[in-house]
Amino acid sequence: MNDSRWQEDIKAAAQWLAQDPSARLTDNHWYYGSGYAGWLICDFLRAANAAEVLDASASLNGYREILARGQNERGAWPLDRPPVARQGLGRVPMKVLPHSVTETAWRMAALLCTGLPATDPMLTSAAHYLASAQEADGGFAAEPFYETLSVEPYSSRTITTASVLHALAHLA
Repeated sequence: MNDSRWQEDIKAAAQWLAQDPSARLTDNHWYYGSGYAGWLICDFLRAANAAEVLDASASLNGYREILARGQNERGAWPLDRPPVARQGLGRVPMKVLPHSVTETAWRMAALLCTGLPATDPMLTSAAHYLASAQEADGGFAAEPFYETLSVEPYSSRTITTASVLHALAHLA
């Protein structure tokens, strides 16, 4: 981020992402989920903050507050894609996953990027949920990851498992 050729562009993008966390996550999560979008945004803002491109602390706190919402008693977050996404593609709404492994993993990663300590009970609870969802062969079941032109959303055990490992690696 210190390359002068991109400094102003990066600063402008960081300032835009730092504005109104609720608006940045509201309409932009139906494709992958708000956890993944939150992780992309918060990881960038954390880096922009560290590089002193801008003070993103308040924005990261705003994202943390939004991303923390909705964790259930099992420590998981639901897959929160609004039904309008599938309807816009001419499909029936996808079943809600009240306990989503991928959404939980990406929210964990995003929350860690906001500065939430790895020892926070919310993250500990999420890690326990993920551990309980692991299958006998070490992987995790495929979950809908993103919408495509096919009738069913794309899902992959590889992506689900990699998402979990990504989140857990940042807990260490």
